Amino acid sequence: MIVKAYQATYLDEYRRLQKTTLFLPSKMLVRKYIVQKGWIVLNVKEKKRTFLNYQIVGREYKIKFLRSILFNINAGLSAGESLIRVIELEENPEMRRELEPAFEVLRQGGTFSDAIEQIRFFDRTTITLLKVADKVGNYKESILSAIDYLENKKSLWKSFSATLGWLSFDIFTSVSSVLLMKYKFFPWAKTINIADTSPEQTLKFERVLNQATFAVDVLLITTIIAAVLIVFTLGLMIFQRGKAYDIIDSLLVKIPVVKNIVYDGILASTFFSASKLLSAGISFSEVARMVSETTKLKKVKKLWADAYTRVLAGMSVYKAMDNPLLNSIEKAQLSSHQNKKQLSMIFDLFSSERNYSYSKGIKRLIIITVIAVIFYIAIIALIAIYVVWIQNEIFVSSLKNIGNF
Repeated sequence: MIVKAYQATYLDEYRRLQKTTLFLPSKMLVRKYIVQKGWIVLNVKEKKRTFLNYQIVGREYKIKFLRSILFNINAGLSAGESLIRVIELEENPEMRRELEPAFEVLRQGGTFSDAIEQIRFFDRTTITLLKVADKVGNYKESILSAIDYLENKKSLWKSFSATLGWLSFDIFTSVSSVLLMKYKFFPWAKTINIADTSPEQTLKFERVLNQATFAVDVLLITTIIAAVLIVFTLGLMIFQRGKAYDIIDSLLVKIPVVKNIVYDGILASTFFSASKLLSAGISFSEVARMVSETTKLKKVKKLWADAYTRVLAGMSVYKAMDNPLLNSIEKAQLSSHQNKKQLSMIFDLFSSERNYSYSKGIKRLIIITVIAVIFYIAIIALIAIYVVWIQNEIFVSSLKNIGNF
């Protein structure tokens, strides 16, 4: 049962107004706890987490935090005592406040899992890998699995952030090229007056300049529309709500590069979690349920949720995992496993393969964007060359007129 934070207001035995934060699974248990102390309950309100309350924490700190807990466990302390020791030694005031809920849970007699649930800078996958320790009693293995997961995610994020850097540079280059053409080159071209130019030649140059301006405007509008669509699509993928998301999602999954980056990266994380949980001795049905809670991507969540319900209905793991997100090779490998250990190894292999596919998708995206920007800039360059060529043609014609005169 998940422990939540509740702000309780009550009157103590001396009828003094008191406020405190209690960490229990429900409001009813908070009220019961206060009444058992002989106090009078005035109000109990759940403390909701807001976006502004979150502390941005790097993966390096998360890994260091877990290694510190592991060091204390190896020194002979229990998991709860190790977590308390690490929190007490935290010197950063902001981070100490972030860790205070976990500290309070342990102080009030909560378990290691309950405390970990309150550490908000860990994602759901990390929390799931750590919480399984209370079930199997192997805290070292659970913490090492969480560290492996975070290190793998750190390397994937580096490649993704590098791709974002390339994309940002490409977009900036494209937009700046169009703006320079429109607001610098074309005004400059208009200011150049060629002597002894006939009215027909002047009209021709103006017509060419107007055509070039129109072409650049089309490029600029297309770029803005593309940027808006990208932002809109990212928003849908983040919030995953409404029919628009369902339509976009069904289209994106058919695009190889997008599928590599969005789905393979998430699937790799879920397969990694499933492998570690199975190796810890958790049943597949429980693993499927736990893994389905670690992701918000609808199709991936449905994969594991369906597997959970199908296994409970008596289906084999192979049939329970039958889903379009899995390829034929993966399905064949699932059908050949004989026991839980082999299934764990298969999921670990799936995770490695999906991570490779994710990295390959990142490289493909970089290549595609570079080619697109080169093509984009080439169009702008050709427009500029065409304008200058017409301008020079008129200039040469005017020189011939001067010579004839």
